[in-house]
Amino acid sequence: GTYPTNGATGAMTALSGVSVSFSKDMNASTLTASMVYLSIGSTVVNGTVEYKATDKTAYIIPQNALSPNTTYTINVTTGAQALSGTAIASAVAKTFTTGGTDASSPTITSMDADEYSVAITFSKRMNAASASDSLNWPTSVLNPAVYDLIEFGTSGFATTSAGTAVTLTTANFTYDSITSSVTIKGVSGMTTANAGQELYLSMDSS
Repeated sequence: GTYPTNGATGAMTALSGVSVSFSKDMNASTLTASMVYLSIGSTVVNGTVEYKATDKTAYIIPQNALSPNTTYTINVTTGAQALSGTAIASAVAKTFTTGGTDASSPTITSMDADEYSVAITFSKRMNAASASDSLNWPTSVLNPAVYDLIEFGTSGFATTSAGTAVTLTTANFTYDSITSSVTIKGVSGMTTANAGQELYLSMDSS
């Protein structure tokens, strides 16, 4: 099956990815951007493809947000093959239509941490530009500067007067487009002794 499903309407323009699920384990090397792709009519939408073997699912990650009120086609060609080398029986073309422009702000849907890393999941696809992209880097979720404060403390602690700040200067930031999640590894300031404590995050919303 696909997500959005065939014939769906009102799909979010800020979708983190479009998915295609298979009945068999697939050969990831055959699930390229020319074999599995999104299009508007005959125009291919720029993007990348990621395959998660555990889910038997390919994810099409558009380079940009989708256009509002537009019909898209999810395409899978017969070049897509199972691990056995068997190609899909026939090409797949499933359509869906986006809704209007989504002007609502993204939110943090979950946040988890251990003594080494912090994982933050957002409600929408986020800007994850690299430092080489000078235009978008200032607001990228990979930029440590957008995180005003990350600290932990006992339940109900006052963030302005208590808690211990987490240092991000030596941390490594990665972004998962499929789940709209940032993982920050190599943070300093947390230990196993902090297990079960609350974690507080403040981000620059500009």
